[in-house]
Amino acid sequence: MKFLISLFSSFLLSQTLYQGSLEFSYNGSETGAFSSNLEDTTNFAGALNVTFNDSSSFMMMGIAPRDENAFDLFLTILQDSTFPMQPRIWSWDISIADLANIIEDPLNLSTLSVFIPDLDSSFANQWLTFFTDSSLVTDSLSLDSLSSFFVENLLDDSYIATQGYIEIDSIGNQAVVGNFNLTMWKPLFSFTNINNGNFNFIPVNTENLPNPVTLIGPADETVLTIDGDNADGQTGIFWTSSTDPDDTPVEYILDLIVENTGDTLDTVLTSSYIFLEHQEFLDYMVDSEVTHLDIVWDVYTFDGFDSVKSSNGPWSLTIDGGWALDVDNSTIPEFFVLKSYPSAEGLALEIGITNRYVMSGMLFITVCIAFQSRIVEKVDDQKAILLGVAVGYSVLCAIIISTAASRGLPLSVPPMIATGAIAALSFWSRWKLK
Repeated sequence: MKFLISLFSSFLLSQTLYQGSLEFSYNGSETGAFSSNLEDTTNFAGALNVTFNDSSSFMMMGIAPRDENAFDLFLTILQDSTFPMQPRIWSWDISIADLANIIEDPLNLSTLSVFIPDLDSSFANQWLTFFTDSSLVTDSLSLDSLSSFFVENLLDDSYIATQGYIEIDSIGNQAVVGNFNLTMWKPLFSFTNINNGNFNFIPVNTENLPNPVTLIGPADETVLTIDGDNADGQTGIFWTSSTDPDDTPVEYILDLIVENTGDTLDTVLTSSYIFLEHQEFLDYMVDSEVTHLDIVWDVYTFDGFDSVKSSNGPWSLTIDGGWALDVDNSTIPEFFVLKSYPSAEGLALEIGITNRYVMSGMLFITVCIAFQSRIVEKVDDQKAILLGVAVGYSVLCAIIISTAASRGLPLSVPPMIATGAIAALSFWSRWKLK
């Protein structure tokens, strides 16, 4: 539900905002049940009746969780409606011959309903952010911009209504109630029927929304380095207190989005601060197989019904745990691979880690051979061994440098320093022999 207020925060000029429930069943190429309500913060349903430029539109949207990181999205845009909204039926019957035009410009339709099942959480956030980032109502509801985003990112996974109806049965000061049944088409000719759809929205009194908080710290774009000295410490997150015009007790929802892992971590609090354990961050990094966290965070004020995002968020926070993990000796190869190749993941990361182990073993073997050469009695033999080691490691160091330069890869500084140092020491030791 917290996303709903964010979604429409830029629209609070000349419109009516609604929240409530939206439910339906679906079968065909996709089968399941959609239920979006106000019971928790992982789903929401809402609607907006807005007028500008001598035209009005009615939009309703719902998101329902499908599994841990996937959501079902339902979106309807009804253009040329009335303001304020009146009971009415919208219906359409699109022929097969017109389906090609839908692909070219799906939002050219005066009525559009879209159902996107199993939507990745990152795309769900991008879809919502599309609306929240706009500062003007006309920009936020620009069908050209919305069409571009929709076609470029989501069309292939979307079911578009080709037949059916949406009806608003009744509307008043207390509720907007309606029903719908639709036949949905997706490119490559997949079809799904939406059955027994219903919605029940109540107007949101924006004057009674809780006051937004102001984020205090850590400051935006802070980089927190966790090393051996502060691994047992804490970092505090602070914001101002809030009140509700109705004197309803408020809670705070701390929303942490970890961009490089794709996780969203929410915490409900009654105080305007929280102290986070550094060790918990390190444990999370180990579990997620990363050495840093790119966090976008914000605080929502919640009064039991409505929620409002902060006045100055979201802010970013980077937590670098590489040095602490290095001290722990648990992920040294991974640390060096990610530092050299920050985009490495999956099999590439595993190969890089394996190569680091192999390289360290080869360095150890060569050093052992060079060390044992001290017991060779003839100076000329010692010089020959040291010359071979020096030349070999010089070539290896040169390969590391030239590969990075010629292929546009990050320079692997630790191996370069190690191989260069061994080569230099071998040349120096050979020169010192009498």
